[in-house]
Amino acid sequence: MFKCKILIHLDGGIGDIVMGTPCVNALVKAGHEVDVYIRGDVYKPIELFQDWRGPAHVSSIREDFVENIYDFYLMGSWVWKPLELKNTARTVIMHAHYTSAFANFGSQADLMLQYAKAIDPVVDLNAAAYCGRSRRIFPEISRDTVVLYSGCKKEYPMKRWDKFDELADQFTDVAVVGTKDDLWLGNSVSFSPVISQFLEEFLKYNGKVTRLARAFGKKYNHQQNFSKHVKNYIGQLSLADTASLISQAGMFIGNDGGLSSIAGALKVPTFVLSGPTDPRYWNIKGSCMNNISKNLDCQPCMHWGGKHAKAWKYNYIGCPIGMKCMTDLTVQDVLTHVKQKTEKKQGCLV
Repeated sequence: MFKCKILIHLDGGIGDIVMGTPCVNALVKAGHEVDVYIRGDVYKPIELFQDWRGPAHVSSIREDFVENIYDFYLMGSWVWKPLELKNTARTVIMHAHYTSAFANFGSQADLMLQYAKAIDPVVDLNAAAYCGRSRRIFPEISRDTVVLYSGCKKEYPMKRWDKFDELADQFTDVAVVGTKDDLWLGNSVSFSPVISQFLEEFLKYNGKVTRLARAFGKKYNHQQNFSKHVKNYIGQLSLADTASLISQAGMFIGNDGGLSSIAGALKVPTFVLSGPTDPRYWNIKGSCMNNISKNLDCQPCMHWGGKHAKAWKYNYIGCPIGMKCMTDLTVQDVLTHVKQKTEKKQGCLV
């Protein structure tokens, strides 16, 4: 196949962007000229990719791309506003929109790779993910360190497991990472089915009705209090420095969120706690990501799936059974799973 000039547009959360990187690497390896436009809805994700040597050009500045002529313009799943390219007469425009139905076939990363295959049938569908990091060295972090990610994006309170402070007490060398927003408790409220049904359109947003309804809701998460021996970096590091710290550790345990994808892409043994979300969605081939779940018959409910229709919500908790998938997951469950994987030397564990 002739060499193509390709623009790949990645947006959404950090994890969504990382899951688009195997597609980029596959096309670069196949000999194509690939530009990557990276946006992201939080943080500054470009700092993780600005030293990426595979693509021809990586940037978060739209003007770097709009004047160029591309054979293909491929958008990731969470791109809602495409670039307005000025020369599209010969451009094939593609949008890799992920749906729950695709989960039976693979992850978001697999979907992007299928689009790469549509561009060039001989691409490597096992191409590795990429994630950069800063050059900062953390002398206090070693392969004996367990890194915990106790938060997640504040719009998704259902993803949080609230026992990380208890889990931290089970390790002598442990660090916690994330941002203060990751631990914001404002959305961690569940409502009765009646309130959820009649006020659904209001509860999606943090308006007056939502603030009033919270008085009748039930708190889900609590403020986690870590012991003094825990190295606490929450709210203290840039994204690139966080990635560097994770890369120097020996293990990562976290909620389903962007930092978990970073840890997996960096090939750190990674354990992701899945409650309402679907582990098939975030798994990256060749990464070090392992799923920990209660495996209830209602899991997962993300994107309208599972036994309880409409349990998955944004900005509040709509689960009618009180998030049993997360509340019933114990510290011992997590430790047992990690031990089993360690003994079998699975999940990049050595």
